[in-house]
Amino acid sequence: MVAVADLTAPDGSMSPQGDYFAWYLSVAVLHYGGKKVPVADHGNFDKVISGLGLTLPGASLSDSLKTLATRARLDVLILGTVERTTEKYSVALQAIRVADGKILDADNVSFARTAFIDSLSDPFPPKTDYPIYRLGDDGISSPSCIRCPDPSYNSLAREQRIQGVSVFQAVVSPEGLIVYAHPVKVLGYGLDEQAYEVIKTWRLKPATNKRHEPVAVIVPIEVTFRMF
Repeated sequence: MVAVADLTAPDGSMSPQGDYFAWYLSVAVLHYGGKKVPVADHGNFDKVISGLGLTLPGASLSDSLKTLATRARLDVLILGTVERTTEKYSVALQAIRVADGKILDADNVSFARTAFIDSLSDPFPPKTDYPIYRLGDDGISSPSCIRCPDPSYNSLAREQRIQGVSVFQAVVSPEGLIVYAHPVKVLGYGLDEQAYEVIKTWRLKPATNKRHEPVAVIVPIEVTFRMF
């Protein structure tokens, strides 16, 4: 059984990107390893780690490995770090045999930054040169869709028959454009990226204030993926 721990920054701190990359890597190992490589669901593995009171990698990694071997019946643990630079994310990974702590393999990979991955940790709401209101503020109406297409499935998510809802907090500008979107609940399997890219193309009738003037507003957006 293989499991992927949340990736950390080089200084050991946690980040939303580290959790997302670990989730994505778990899916990749499952997809490319086929039935020969059983992979722990990343969300469930996070709960197991929390329930056992472990911190990975942590100062006492050897003790954590012993606990995982006996309590979680884990064979291989993938640990790693992720670092963001001005142009890319750099990831360093190690596959460790839980029984004796031996490093079975190690690799480094880098890839270009994307707006979606950055949005996982970018401050929200952002600083703008115009005020941003919230639904429920005095006299602020809700924006409505003019053209809001649905995203399509990718082959990996379709193969795994993934269904569910990807949730964002978004800023709709006075022009009716979604100018910022922050992921709140993710599905993984690349679906959240597709949802992000599609909602940035949406066109809406903007929110208005009591004087019927268009204003920017924060709204929740749910994108549903359902197989028929």
